[in-house]
Formats: sequence, structure tokens, C-alpha cells
Amino acid sequence: MSCNNVQGPPAALARQAGLTLIEMLVAAAVSLIIFGVLLSMLVSTGNVQARSQLQLGVDESMRAALELISMDLRESVGPRVVAGPASALPPGLGTYSSSGSSLTVTLMDSTNILAVREPPGYPGSQSYTSSGSTRVASTNAANKSCADIFSGGAYALVTDGAQSTWLKLHDTAPCGTDSSGPTVVHPGTVVTFPYSPQTTVGRVDAVQYAIRTINGISTLTRQAVGSGLQVVALDITGLQVEYSADGATFSATPQKPRALRVTLTGQGVRGQRRSNLTLSTTVFMRDITVPAPVAGI
Repeated sequence: MSCNNVQGPPAALARQAGLTLIEMLVAAAVSLIIFGVLLSMLVSTGNVQARSQLQLGVDESMRAALELISMDLRESVGPRVVAGPASALPPGLGTYSSSGSSLTVTLMDSTNILAVREPPGYPGSQSYTSSGSTRVASTNAANKSCADIFSGGAYALVTDGAQSTWLKLHDTAPCGTDSSGPTVVHPGTVVTFPYSPQTTVGRVDAVQYAIRTINGISTLTRQAVGSGLQVVALDITGLQVEYSADGATFSATPQKPRALRVTLTGQGVRGQRRSNLTLSTTVFMRDITVPAPVAGI
């Protein structure tokens, strides 16, 4: 007599043959947590890289803009910057007066300067008094005459190296003559200033830096008075200018400066990503304030 006694595996072996539902749920939860951590790290790394790329682009354009401003400031002459109320400036120049958020620099090419000749009545008269025209040399060392240098409505500075006087030239005939020779004609600014053999008159190119919105983009612009706008840098949202008469104490009040501190704020935008950056530079002026006289009579 035979007996087939077939028995199933023991319960312990059955448990080892597979995972229970609870174990599968726990494993899935742990996997999700690990996946979430890795995804978060990946997204964070991507955001950091994208932000760094945005900041790099903004940083490069801001540094280039600050270098351009610094170059103009180092070449500035006379009053250095256009500052003061409109009543103290020649007609039309008051709208370009510098402030805490804009900067207008005075530039003068040494080849665009003429020597000033003695005033009527010299040597008894040592100054030009209530004058609408100023006597100048026929040509300068660059062989330029008044007509070569000055155009109608241009701005000029009379200076002896220590002090300067603004002129706005005649709108259509900036160059004239009197009984003794050529003159620069400026009826819009009748001036009084002392004369010395070192006195010169030169054409001034006033260049303004300001923030403007162009095609919906906040842009740092450069504009020579009377000329068109130049785009210096895109995505520049702020321009702050501080002035110092002693090179140590700065304020937002425009003045004839010994040093300026210029701060730019930029914002890079790519899709929903934005990156803000601020850079600043301090420019100390050269001791020389005007080019050396270049003309004889």
C-alpha cells in the first residue's frame, strides 16, 4: 500500500519567494524620494547655470559701459560735466544738465581750439565786457580756422585753464570779423570774462549718458548734444552718479568734480528667469583741465 503525501512549501519559504505588497509600496516610496532629490538637484544646477550665464552677459555689457563712461570722464575738460540750473547754462543746454541719474560730460579736441586775441581797448581793457563776440586767431597749430571748427548753434568754452565760460554760438553764422580780424559770434550768450595770453576758445562736445526705454528694453544710451542716440548697453535698469569736489566725499548733487562714482544696475531676462547685478566704478579726474593752447596770432 502506497501513500502519496504531497505537501506545499513551508510558510517561511513562501514568504521568501516574492515581495509582499507592503514591501513593494515601501520600495516604491523610497525610489520616488531618491528620484525627487536627484531631480531637484538637477533643476537647481540648471537654474544656477542659467543664472550664471545671464549674469555673465549682463556683467560683460556693464563693464564695457563703465569703461566707456570712464574714458569720456578722463578726457573731460573745463567744467568736466554739464551741471547747474538752466538759467546758468546757454540756451538749450539746460535740458542736458547732469543729475543723480544722468551724466553729461564735456569733451574738447585739442585741434578744435583757437587762441583768444586781446579785447577792444587792450591793454587799457583787460577783459571782454558784455561781449556778444570774441576775437580769435586766424588759425591754430592744426591749421584750422573758425569756419573749420565751429558750426551754427554749437557750444564752446572760453577758458584760461583756471576758469571757464560757456558760449552758445550763432545759429547760422558762428564765425565773423571785426576791424581787427576774425571773431567767434555768440549773441545768445553775452559774456564777461578776464583776458590773458593763455585764454582760448574751443568747441565743446557735450555727451550725455542716460537710461531710456528702446523697443520695450531698458537701455543705457550715449548722446552727443545735437546728434542721435547711441546704444551703449541693453538691460541696464539703473544709472546712479555721485560727485566729489575733494575726491573723498560724494553726493548726488552735480558739481564741478574732482572725482565721480558711477553705478550701473542691470537685469538679464531669459524666459521666466531674471538676474540682477550692480557694478560701480570711481573715476578720478586728471589734473590737467584743458588742452594746452595750440594757436598763435
